[in-house]
Amino acid sequence: MSSGNTGTVTSALNDDEWDAEAQRQQGDPGIVTALTWAWSTNTVLDFDPTCDTLDFGWFSADTFTVAEVAGSVVISIPSSAETYTLRGVTLAELSLANIAALNASALVAWSRILDPGDGSFGGNAGLGKEIDINWGWATHETIAFDPAHDMLDFGWIGAASFTLSEVDGSTVIALPASDQTYTLSGVGLAELSLSNITADDASALMAWTAALSAAHAAPDDAGGTTSPQAPVDLPVETPAEPVPAAPPVVEVPVVDTPAVDIPVVEAPVVQPPAVETPVTETPVAEVPPAETPSGGTPVDTPASGAKGPILAGYYADWTVYDHNYTISDVPADQLTNLIYAAANIDSSGHMVLFDPYSDTQMLFSAADSVDGIADTAGQGLAGSFNQIVELKAGHPDLKVSMMIGGWTLSANFSDTAATAEGRDTFAQSVVDFLKTYPMFDGVDLDWEFPGGEGLAGNSVRPDDGANYALLVADLRHALDGLEAETGRDYTISVASPVGATKIANFNLAGLDPYVDWFNVMAYDFHGTWDTTTGHLAPLLDSADGTGIESAVAQYLAVGIDPGKMVLGAPLYTAAWSGVADGGDGGLDAASTGFPVGSSVGHYDYADILAKLEDPNSGWSLYWDDDAQAAYVYNAKLGIFSSVETPASVAMKAEWAQSQGLGGMMFYDLSGDATGSSQSLVKAAYDSWVQGKSFSDIANASNLTPDTVIGGNGALDSVVSAAPVAHAPETIDITWNWGKQEVITDFQPTTDVLNFGWVPADSVVLSEVNGSTVIALPENLRTYTLKGVALDQLSLANVTGHDSSVIDEWSATLDAAHKAADAQAALLGVSTDTHVALG
Repeated sequence: MSSGNTGTVTSALNDDEWDAEAQRQQGDPGIVTALTWAWSTNTVLDFDPTCDTLDFGWFSADTFTVAEVAGSVVISIPSSAETYTLRGVTLAELSLANIAALNASALVAWSRILDPGDGSFGGNAGLGKEIDINWGWATHETIAFDPAHDMLDFGWIGAASFTLSEVDGSTVIALPASDQTYTLSGVGLAELSLSNITADDASALMAWTAALSAAHAAPDDAGGTTSPQAPVDLPVETPAEPVPAAPPVVEVPVVDTPAVDIPVVEAPVVQPPAVETPVTETPVAEVPPAETPSGGTPVDTPASGAKGPILAGYYADWTVYDHNYTISDVPADQLTNLIYAAANIDSSGHMVLFDPYSDTQMLFSAADSVDGIADTAGQGLAGSFNQIVELKAGHPDLKVSMMIGGWTLSANFSDTAATAEGRDTFAQSVVDFLKTYPMFDGVDLDWEFPGGEGLAGNSVRPDDGANYALLVADLRHALDGLEAETGRDYTISVASPVGATKIANFNLAGLDPYVDWFNVMAYDFHGTWDTTTGHLAPLLDSADGTGIESAVAQYLAVGIDPGKMVLGAPLYTAAWSGVADGGDGGLDAASTGFPVGSSVGHYDYADILAKLEDPNSGWSLYWDDDAQAAYVYNAKLGIFSSVETPASVAMKAEWAQSQGLGGMMFYDLSGDATGSSQSLVKAAYDSWVQGKSFSDIANASNLTPDTVIGGNGALDSVVSAAPVAHAPETIDITWNWGKQEVITDFQPTTDVLNFGWVPADSVVLSEVNGSTVIALPENLRTYTLKGVALDQLSLANVTGHDSSVIDEWSATLDAAHKAADAQAALLGVSTDTHVALG
C-alpha cells in the first residue's frame, strides 16, 4: 500500500509480487521455461532472448551453474545430473529480463553472471559517469544524468534505506534516515532502465526492478511527465525496521539540573554476578553495515602513547554484598584503569544507575573505607562513588569508567540504538552522568550482543552492528562537546566478544574510529552451557578450534590496530562435576553436572588457589601445553575446573606484548587473591610494568603443575623466540567471472582469507593434490592455495561478514584435521598443525 501523496511505499511486497513485478517489465512474456528437477535429462531450448523467460522458481544459486560452451549458454544442475542448453544463445545476448526467480540468490547470481565486471550486479559496464549513492547527512544533490550512459551505484545501501519518486519530471532518490536526496534533473523514471543501476545489495536491484516496471507501465499525462501534485506510487520494499544512516551533528547544551535520578533505596538488593555466555550458538541473520557514521572526532590509539599499557580491572557493585569486596580492596597501584559495573539503559534510552544504594548511599565503616574514616549519615555523597573519590585522591593517575550494560543489562541496547532519537537521548544522559559524577573519566559499553546470542528477552535486530556504530559515533560527538566545556578528556571503551559469529555481528570496523580501546572478552570459550569439560580461556586453539590466538587474528583481519586491543582474562573459573579422570585429569571429558562455588559452575580464582595451597585438599594442577592453559582436577570429588595461574597470565601477557596488544584487563576483581604474591593482577603488572619474564613469574609462583599434558611436556614460554606480530596479508575472495587464481605464497601462520559478504552457499571447499581449492561455482571463479592442504589451515586463516561461511570453514577444517589425525595414527606420527604464533 502506498502512502498517498509521498510516492513512498510503506508495506513490503511478498515474494510472488516481487516476481510478478520483475516479469511485468518484460512486455510480451514469450515462452516461459520452468526449470525443474528431472534426473539425468539434457534439455535443448530454442530460446528467443527478446521475449522468452527462464523461470528458476525456488532454485537457489548454489544448486546450478552457468557456462557458455561453443556459443550456447549451458545451465547445469549437478545434484540431478541435468542440463538446459540455450542453443545458439550467448551470455552477451541475455539480460535480467530473461530471468524469473522466487529465490533472491538466483537473481543475484544471474545479475553477477550477466555483469561480472566489478563484483556488483546490475549496471551498464561503466559507460559514462558513475554516481555513488552514499550516506551524507542533510545533503541534497541535483545531478545532470544521461540515461544512455550514466550509472547510479548504490553499493550496500538496500531497499529499506531509500525511496523513489518522480517530481516535476525528475527522479528523486531519498534517504529519509539521513535527510538526504539525489535528484536526476529532467530525467523521469520511465527514461531509466536497470542498465543505469548497480548495487551490492540484491534488495536495491529488486526495488528498482519493481519501480521501473511500474513507471514503464503507467500512462503518461498530457505533458508526458508525472504531476508534482501526484507523484507516481512506486512498489519499493520498506521493512518495519529502518536502517539508520549517519547521525546529525548534535549540539551539547549546558544542563544545570542533571537528569540522573538517584532514588532512595530502603535496603540493598543483592544482585547475582553476571552469567557468562557460550561462544558458539545458532548464527543470526546478518546484513551489510551502513557506511561508517560521521559522528565525533576519531580517537587515537591509547596504547601507542607515552603512558604505556592499559591494565584494567572490573569492579562489580554487587560484590560488596556477596564477597564483601569494596573499593578499598581494589589494587589501584597495579592498575591504570578501573571499570565500575554497572549502569543500565532504561526503556526510554536513558543511562540509569543499576544499584543506586550501593553506588551513592551505602555507608562504609572505617575498616572498609579507602581513607580509613567511617562514613556518616548526612555527609552528602556516600556509597562506592564516594569511595572512588577517596581512591583517586591517593592514585591521581587512575582512570575510572562506568560500565553500561553487561549480560543481564543489555535488554534495551538494540531499541535505543535503532533510532536517532534513542541515540541522542542516550548520549545526552551519559553527558549528564559524567557532569553529575566527575570522579568518572569515561564509559565502557558492554552490549551483549548485537545481532543476538544474548539473554532471552533482549531487543535484537539484524542491523544492530551498524546501529551500534551510529550510537558510539553520537556518543563520541557528545563527549567531544563535554571535553570542550570542561577541559577534560573522556574515553569510550567497548567490551568486545570472541567467537566468529559474535565478531561478525559486532561491526568492529564501524566502531573502531570512535573507540579508545576494545576490552576483548577473551574467555567463556567453554562453560555451563557445555556438558563436556573444556578451557575457559585457552591461549592457543583447543580441541574444538577456539582460542585467544584465533580471536585476535579475526580482529587484526578487519583492520583493528593491535594497540587498541586490551586482552581480557577471567578471575573466575568454569567447573564441571561427575567427571572421570581418563588419564589426563578429565580434560575434554563428559560431565553430569556443575559444582557450586561462587555460583553454579564457577569458582573464584582465590577459592581454587586456597585448595591448591592445601596439600591435603585432593586437588591437582594440570597444564595443557597444546592449548597453553591450566586446569585443576579432584579425583575423589570428580570435579574438573579451568583456572588461571600466575604462569598462565604471564604467558598471555608475554604473548600479548609480542603481538603489540595494548594491555590486559580482568573480570572481576573480587575473584582475585588481592594482596597475595599469587595475585593474577600482580602477575600481569609484573610482566607489563616491571618487565619480568614468563620464567621469572612462573618460577616465583607456588602453583607448579603436577602434570603437563601434550606439547613438549614442559611449562615454558612459547613466545620467547616469536617475532612481533604484524597484521596478516589478507586475500579478498571476490566475485570475478571466470577467473582462476593460483596463490603460490599463502602462509598459514600469518595470512587470512577475507570472504566479505560471500555466503557459504556460494562457496565450495576442496583439496586437490595437496592444495586447497576455493570455488565460487556460480561465476566459475576459483582460488587455489598452492601446496597448502586443508589440515594446515585453521579458523585463524578465515574471516568474513557472513557467519555461514565461517561455519562452513569450521566444519570443513574439523573434518580435514580429523582425517589427518586418523592417517597419522596409522603411520605412527604426530600431527601438530595449529597455526603458529607470530
